[in-house]
Amino acid sequence: MHGAMQKTLGAKAAPNSLNFCTTDGKKLVAIRFRNHVTQQLPSLYWSEFAGRTLNQKYPGRPDSADKVNEKATKGDDEKIGKHTIVASEPTTYDESEWHLIGKNCALTVNEMGTETEIPIEYEVRLNVVDPNNP
Repeated sequence: MHGAMQKTLGAKAAPNSLNFCTTDGKKLVAIRFRNHVTQQLPSLYWSEFAGRTLNQKYPGRPDSADKVNEKATKGDDEKIGKHTIVASEPTTYDESEWHLIGKNCALTVNEMGTETEIPIEYEVRLNVVDPNNP
Protein backbone atom coordinates (compact mmCIF):
# COMPACT_ATOMS: atom_id res chain seq x y z
CA MET A 1 0.00 0.00 0.00
CA HIS A 2 2.80 2.39 0.91
CA GLY A 3 4.55 1.69 -2.39
CA ALA A 4 1.36 2.45 -4.33
CA MET A 5 0.91 5.69 -2.39
CA GLN A 6 4.51 6.77 -3.04
CA LYS A 7 4.19 5.85 -6.73
CA THR A 8 0.92 7.75 -7.11
CA LEU A 9 1.82 10.84 -5.04
CA GLY A 10 5.57 11.00 -5.60
CA ALA A 11 6.98 14.26 -4.25
CA LYS A 12 3.48 15.40 -3.24
CA ALA A 13 3.33 12.77 -0.47
CA ALA A 14 2.93 14.55 2.88
CA PRO A 15 3.06 13.37 6.50
CA ASN A 16 -0.18 12.36 8.18
CA SER A 17 -1.35 12.57 11.78
CA LEU A 18 -3.78 10.30 13.55
CA ASN A 19 -5.28 10.83 16.98
CA PHE A 20 -7.77 8.06 17.58
CA CYS A 21 -9.64 6.74 20.60
CA THR A 22 -12.12 3.88 20.89
CA THR A 23 -13.69 1.84 23.65
CA ASP A 24 -16.04 -1.08 24.13
CA GLY A 25 -17.14 0.28 27.51
CA LYS A 26 -14.63 -1.85 29.43
CA LYS A 27 -11.36 -1.45 27.54
CA LEU A 28 -9.93 1.57 25.74
CA VAL A 29 -7.23 2.30 23.19
CA ALA A 30 -6.02 5.79 22.23
CA ILE A 31 -3.41 6.39 19.52
CA ARG A 32 -1.18 9.42 18.87
CA PHE A 33 0.75 8.98 15.62
CA ARG A 34 2.55 10.98 12.89
CA ASN A 35 4.66 9.53 10.07
CA HIS A 36 7.41 12.15 10.14
CA VAL A 37 10.72 11.88 12.00
CA THR A 38 10.97 15.40 13.48
CA GLN A 39 7.63 17.19 13.13
CA GLN A 40 5.45 17.39 16.21
CA LEU A 41 2.00 15.89 16.10
CA PRO A 42 -1.27 17.04 17.66
CA SER A 43 -1.41 16.47 21.40
CA LEU A 44 -3.45 13.77 23.12
CA TYR A 45 -3.66 13.57 26.92
CA TRP A 46 -5.07 11.12 29.45
CA SER A 47 -5.99 11.42 33.10
CA GLU A 48 -6.99 9.04 35.86
CA PHE A 49 -7.76 11.87 38.30
CA ALA A 50 -9.57 14.65 36.41
CA GLY A 51 -12.94 12.89 36.57
CA ARG A 52 -13.43 14.00 40.16
CA THR A 53 -12.58 17.60 39.25
CA LEU A 54 -14.90 17.55 36.23
CA ASN A 55 -17.79 15.79 38.02
CA GLN A 56 -20.01 18.53 39.44
CA LYS A 57 -21.27 16.20 42.20
CA TYR A 58 -17.90 16.67 43.95
CA PRO A 59 -16.33 19.79 45.49
CA GLY A 60 -13.98 21.82 43.32
CA ARG A 61 -14.11 23.34 39.87
CA PRO A 62 -12.15 22.43 36.72
CA ASP A 63 -11.07 26.03 36.04
CA SER A 64 -9.62 26.99 39.45
CA ALA A 65 -8.71 25.55 42.82
CA ASP A 66 -10.07 28.70 44.45
CA LYS A 67 -13.62 28.46 43.09
CA VAL A 68 -16.34 26.73 45.08
CA ASN A 69 -18.86 24.32 43.63
CA GLU A 70 -22.06 25.29 45.44
CA LYS A 71 -23.99 22.41 43.82
CA ALA A 72 -21.70 19.62 45.07
CA THR A 73 -23.67 16.77 46.60
CA LYS A 74 -20.68 14.58 47.53
CA GLY A 75 -18.12 15.27 50.24
CA ASP A 76 -14.33 15.49 50.01
CA ASP A 77 -14.11 12.10 51.72
CA GLU A 78 -16.21 10.30 49.07
CA LYS A 79 -14.32 8.43 46.38
CA ILE A 80 -14.93 8.38 42.65
CA GLY A 81 -14.45 5.06 40.84
CA LYS A 82 -11.44 4.15 38.72
CA HIS A 83 -11.63 6.00 35.41
CA THR A 84 -9.58 7.22 32.45
CA ILE A 85 -10.33 10.36 30.45
CA VAL A 86 -8.73 11.06 27.05
CA ALA A 87 -8.71 14.62 25.65
CA SER A 88 -6.83 16.70 23.11
CA GLU A 89 -5.77 19.14 25.86
CA PRO A 90 -5.93 19.10 29.68
CA THR A 91 -9.47 20.15 30.61
CA THR A 92 -8.79 21.12 34.23
CA TYR A 93 -6.65 23.87 35.73
CA ASP A 94 -4.36 21.29 37.35
CA GLU A 95 -2.10 20.07 34.55
CA SER A 96 -0.44 17.60 36.93
CA GLU A 97 -3.63 15.51 36.63
CA TRP A 98 -2.79 14.89 32.95
CA HIS A 99 -0.25 12.79 31.03
CA LEU A 100 0.74 13.45 27.40
CA ILE A 101 0.61 10.29 25.31
CA GLY A 102 4.04 9.89 23.73
CA LYS A 103 4.80 10.45 20.06
CA ASN A 104 3.79 7.40 18.03
CA CYS A 105 2.38 5.59 21.05
CA ALA A 106 -0.85 3.87 21.99
CA LEU A 107 -2.47 4.09 25.40
CA THR A 108 -4.32 0.94 26.37
CA VAL A 109 -6.65 0.60 29.34
CA ASN A 110 -7.67 -2.91 30.36
CA GLU A 111 -10.82 -4.14 32.12
CA MET A 112 -9.25 -3.41 35.52
CA GLY A 113 -8.54 0.20 34.52
CA THR A 114 -4.77 -0.25 34.25
CA GLU A 115 -3.25 2.25 31.82
CA THR A 116 -0.26 1.18 29.70
CA GLU A 117 1.52 3.25 27.07
CA ILE A 118 2.99 1.22 24.20
CA PRO A 119 5.23 2.49 21.38
CA ILE A 120 3.72 1.85 17.95
CA GLU A 121 6.10 -0.23 15.84
CA TYR A 122 6.06 0.64 12.16
CA GLU A 123 8.44 0.56 9.23
CA VAL A 124 10.67 3.66 9.09
CA ARG A 125 10.17 3.77 5.32
CA LEU A 126 6.59 4.89 6.05
CA ASN A 127 7.94 8.23 7.26
CA VAL A 128 7.41 10.99 4.72
CA VAL A 129 9.26 14.27 4.20
CA ASP A 130 6.90 17.22 4.14
CA PRO A 131 7.50 19.00 0.81
CA ASN A 132 6.38 22.31 2.39
CA ASN A 133 8.37 21.95 5.62
CA PRO A 134 11.25 19.43 5.38
